[in-house]
Amino acid sequence: MKKTKISVLLLITLISSILFSAFAPLVSYAEEEVIYISDKRELIEFAKKCSLDAWSNGKNVILTSDISLDGEAFEPIPSFGGMFDGQGHTISGLNIDAAYSPAGLFSEIRVGATVKNLTVTGSVVPTGDKGRVGGIVGDNRGTVESCRFIGTVIGKSDVGGIAGINHLEGTIKNSYAEGEIIGESRVGGISGSNEGLISGAENTAKVNTVSITPELSLDQLNLSLTLDINKLPSINGTTTTDIGGIAGYSTGILLGCKNYAAIGYSHIGYNVGGIVGRSSGHLANNENHGNILGRKDVGGVVGHMEPYVTYDLSEDMVAKLKNELDTLSGLIDDAISTADASLPGISGRIDKILTDLEN
Repeated sequence: MKKTKISVLLLITLISSILFSAFAPLVSYAEEEVIYISDKRELIEFAKKCSLDAWSNGKNVILTSDISLDGEAFEPIPSFGGMFDGQGHTISGLNIDAAYSPAGLFSEIRVGATVKNLTVTGSVVPTGDKGRVGGIVGDNRGTVESCRFIGTVIGKSDVGGIAGINHLEGTIKNSYAEGEIIGESRVGGISGSNEGLISGAENTAKVNTVSITPELSLDQLNLSLTLDINKLPSINGTTTTDIGGIAGYSTGILLGCKNYAAIGYSHIGYNVGGIVGRSSGHLANNENHGNILGRKDVGGVVGHMEPYVTYDLSEDMVAKLKNELDTLSGLIDDAISTADASLPGISGRIDKILTDLEN
């Protein structure tokens, strides 16, 4: 009988708990951290809330449908620190043409954050200093995974189809760019500059290939260039440097990436490569299938490879160096002591010479 009472009490407790959970307000921690975005209005509202750096920390953002931004002057999502899952959906009609830096769908993806499974179409053509410009993100310190950008990106420095800069903490993997990328320095189909890891990326976006007015020959390279594509804002400069199919300049790792697009202008540009324009990092298993043009330091994979020396000092080597430094210090002390001991004799000789001269 006692066991029956206990079982009944336990059953009542469980039912009460279930009913409370069912009818209680959705205020649990897990629910608070999930944000569903299904239309343009919700995306714009989400972007405004991300103006506070810490607001997005730990939040899971789920895109539940395709969203069109046609006709909307969209302001970049300022700072993101959570997980954004596009679930294979597309944000189309992105148009960023005001003075933003960094500029992209996201201005900044912070350390530990992830943006994945997302396609973005449109144009990112900011005014202002035109630095750190990307189709998905201007400044990446997190992870961009399985994302696509299709459209036009124009900037001045650190310009890429996916990211303007991929920092040391940043990772870009299995992502794809298509369209047109234009810039003056550190310009890449995937990322303008790379300090971190880019792996499994593919680029079909042309990089610095649009027609130049006026037509230039080799003896006109000091003239100002005007790049014009579909009436988008032009960029003025004397030349271009660090231009690549995947990255313009890389001190990080480029692994298993492929470029299929044409890169660079004929007779114009320094450090132009099918994978990377200038590199002092690591490259492995990359492929270039595009036509590469430039003036100096032009290569199918790397335009200019910067050599560097790495010193890996073991404990034994450090101990030996310390011993040698101690020995050197001892020799210096001995030399100083010898000099000090000799000073009285030298001083006496100088006094005698002066006395003789006076007489």
